[in-house]
Amino acid sequence: HYLWRKFSLDRFLKKKLIGKKIKFDLSNTLRLLLSDRLSDPVSKLSSYRRQEDYIGLAKASLQHCYRSLDFLADVSDDLQDHLYHRQRNLFNVSLDVVFYDVTTLYFDASYPKGEDTLRQKGYSKDGKSHKLQVVLGLLVDKERNPVGYQLYPGNTYEGNTFKDGIKKLKKRYQIDKVVVVSDRGMLSEKNTSHILE
Repeated sequence: HYLWRKFSLDRFLKKKLIGKKIKFDLSNTLRLLLSDRLSDPVSKLSSYRRQEDYIGLAKASLQHCYRSLDFLADVSDDLQDHLYHRQRNLFNVSLDVVFYDVTTLYFDASYPKGEDTLRQKGYSKDGKSHKLQVVLGLLVDKERNPVGYQLYPGNTYEGNTFKDGIKKLKKRYQIDKVVVVSDRGMLSEKNTSHILE
């Protein structure tokens, strides 16, 4: 609850819920999911099943746990901006160095073909190339705090996320100069030319 208050998440939710027809306690449900994520990351179903482990939270339904994810997906960029600015104000952080890396996240569930544009088969860093996955590009600051992330289709080559990631970073945080330190997988000839532009 301390972090929830420090990052003014109730204020953020109140603003984002204006005009929305959400009839359940979104704040309570998100607190449950966040508490579980911080203590022992598990599935939403497991979070729902063990919610009695947390004091001070009202019981949330499983349907509301899943519906809250739709809301988070809709406000993802605004939430990332809010958290970044709150963190910067709380800890006097300047965004002068960022690190960008890419990983893959796979799914055990299968989906009908053509149903999903993000979940695709591709090169898997977990050795699970037979599973559907997404590619996650993550930006962190010099204190290892997340700055933002971007999801790409699972069949995206990690080097192809680089230009998009840097472009969005510069636009979002008004950065003029970018210094790149990268492994060879990111610095293809094409990416090197983007850096030099």
